[in-house]
Amino acid sequence: MPIEEDKIRRGIARINWAGRMQVLSQKPLIIVDGAHNVHGVKALIRTLDKVFPDRQTQLYSLHSGR
Repeated sequence: MPIEEDKIRRGIARINWAGRMQVLSQKPLIIVDGAHNVHGVKALIRTLDKVFPDRQTQLYSLHSGR
């Protein structure tokens, strides 16, 4: 059963994965991400640099102490 490419693109655009680049506020812009390891944090930083290339970013991190 083939699926049309535009339907796939629309479906992907509608995905909402809570805790992954989740926008909590527009003004000021506050985004949360549940990156839980070094690779996730590096991916988050790369994504922020791509999405907001001319914007200064502040990153706050919490650690559970596991």
